[in-house]
Amino acid sequence: MSTYQELKGLKVKYLSADTSGDRAKEGEIFYNSSGFTMASHIASAAWVSSSSMSTARANMGGAGDKSAHLVFGGPPAATTTEEYNGVGWSSGGALNTGSNLTSGTGTQTAGLKAGGWTGSANQNNVEEYDGSSWTAQNTLSTARRNLDGSGIQTSAAFWGGQPPGASSTVDTEEYDGTSWTAGGDLSTARKLSGAAGNTVTALLAVSGKNFDPATTSNVEQYNGTSWSEISNVNTARSGLGGGGTTTSALVYGGITQADSLVANTESFNGTSFSETADLSASVRDFGNTAATTNTNAIKSGGATPSDTAATEEFNISISTITAAAWASGGALPVAVYDGAGAGTQTAGLAFGGDTSPDGKTTATFEYDGSSWTAGGALNTGRRELNGFGLQTAAVAT
Repeated sequence: MSTYQELKGLKVKYLSADTSGDRAKEGEIFYNSSGFTMASHIASAAWVSSSSMSTARANMGGAGDKSAHLVFGGPPAATTTEEYNGVGWSSGGALNTGSNLTSGTGTQTAGLKAGGWTGSANQNNVEEYDGSSWTAQNTLSTARRNLDGSGIQTSAAFWGGQPPGASSTVDTEEYDGTSWTAGGDLSTARKLSGAAGNTVTALLAVSGKNFDPATTSNVEQYNGTSWSEISNVNTARSGLGGGGTTTSALVYGGITQADSLVANTESFNGTSFSETADLSASVRDFGNTAATTNTNAIKSGGATPSDTAATEEFNISISTITAAAWASGGALPVAVYDGAGAGTQTAGLAFGGDTSPDGKTTATFEYDGSSWTAGGALNTGRRELNGFGLQTAAVAT
């Protein structure tokens, strides 16, 4: 016997306005009686700029995700570590051995660094991070730079890279938190590839340089024993970022064989890659992480071609994010420079500064969101001062 739902279908909500806020659900269909339309919320993807790193750099290792990210190393053979909390950056514990062209995986409180370049030789150096300091561990069997890896601190694999005397390699090494063992060889030798996967039994090696200058579009999957070719990216590149799993991954940025920097972002559904929202700027060799979900991707630093400190986060949301814009406000009654301010947009304060060369002023002006009026004068006229606080409780120093 048929059910009511089979005969009549599911009920559609009848609303006077579009759903919003906590009520908005992706894919929910409803009728807007004010607009006389059927409507639904559809998620869209976008990269969003965040706080910049303290130091502009490229070719460093990364770990964690966009709410707890970690970058370390970089040119010429840096020991510097920076931590990101989803809002801003702070200094972390220094590497024991400086490293450039290195790779990393894991989390911010359980990170793993492997291989790299001292400035004159390849490294087999391996270090673990506990959220505050790095500790040297058993080394890789083969010293190499520009390698890639993914997994967690106690179960990870690193592959490819540039060993002594070769442009790239097929070698894979697996780490169990203590020691390294040889894994299955890549089908195609590569370095500077994208990486994805949270477990050593399900990893992706995406694109990268096969040998200089050739760049492959090939994608391989690792099952813990062997690699197999499964797909191709739409834009072949090296120095790209990656994240997610073998059935839901994201790759972004990089540089093509023709030396063109790209901002392209591609998503992977386990079978094929498709273009999605691009980075705001074309960039390569940045700090990213593979041991995360495809919606938790982050891009930090990199080369554009000059080194940058810029950070971007990837988001998929039904909410629309609109870029901020500046608009003209009311002009000050007197032109002034080297002054200071305090307060808010609708209750602001400006004081001190120069109105002419060596003309230090005591003038104070209050702002109501549209226009300025005179306030109480400073006791001492001055310029190049600082200010903080509220319009009704400010400090000039």
